[in-house]
Amino acid sequence: MLNTCVKLTSLRLRQPSITCKSAKAIAANASSLERLNLSGCNLIAPERLSEIVKNAPRLRVLNLSSTLADSSILESMESHGAKALTALKLDYTNTLSTETNPIQTLSMIEPKLEVLHLPNYNEDHQILWNLLRKLPQLKKLKVPTNTNMHMVMQTYKEQMQEAIEDAFELPLSELTTIDLSTTLQSVSALTSIIALMPMMESISLANMKLVNDKNQVVEVSDTILAAIGPLFHNVKELDLSGLNIERRNIPCLISRCNQLQNLYLHNCVALTDRDIHELNQEFPSINFVGGAKLDKSQQLDTCVC
Repeated sequence: MLNTCVKLTSLRLRQPSITCKSAKAIAANASSLERLNLSGCNLIAPERLSEIVKNAPRLRVLNLSSTLADSSILESMESHGAKALTALKLDYTNTLSTETNPIQTLSMIEPKLEVLHLPNYNEDHQILWNLLRKLPQLKKLKVPTNTNMHMVMQTYKEQMQEAIEDAFELPLSELTTIDLSTTLQSVSALTSIIALMPMMESISLANMKLVNDKNQVVEVSDTILAAIGPLFHNVKELDLSGLNIERRNIPCLISRCNQLQNLYLHNCVALTDRDIHELNQEFPSINFVGGAKLDKSQQLDTCVC
């Protein structure tokens, strides 16, 4: 069927069973493609994915999350400049290689992105900030899992100190949604990054590991929740799934979240379904979602384009 779609403009095939044969047909008819979602199609070889992207200069939305995409994808984007691209999802891919840093390549292409799911990179945080400064229209960002945000923000502070006399473009000023799930966070790093995002409405801290300023892992406590609560005063959606949060912690946290509408608490083992029910009764203006068992169909999906 794909062979007959000569003027294909939008395609979504989120099926692991899609193979290279189908990908070859897509590539042959990709010249008019504007939206492509192959998330989870992990049987398509990297070279076939790259061929599709190379043949699709009109792409505005590209989602290759959880595929075999490698560094050749970035070369394909570079071949036509990805001039129309506004949304790019490369999380859980293999774009990092010994020869190629995907962040560096994206920085050179300078796409006009509004949505970005970052691929893994080699922890050169300076290059990351160079890229983010070149994306003034960015509204939704997903950071790679296991990223040490304490070190990321340390690099940012060092850059700012070195560039006091320069007219530095402030990054993330238009960001409304950020996914920091499964990252390493410190209270100081969280404070610093949120300060860069006056427009932020949605944040995921699901399964984050909290560290102190000495990079030592610490437990979430009332003191820490009291410290980070005021950071979320404009936030409408907050995902704290997987954190060691107890029922008694919640009132202290949400008392500082004046705009909060949805609080996601999936897989918080100290919370029961009864706790969630009681919270919804006690605070009717907020939708509490979750419980001890993680329901992926309900978990907050940040950075949706």
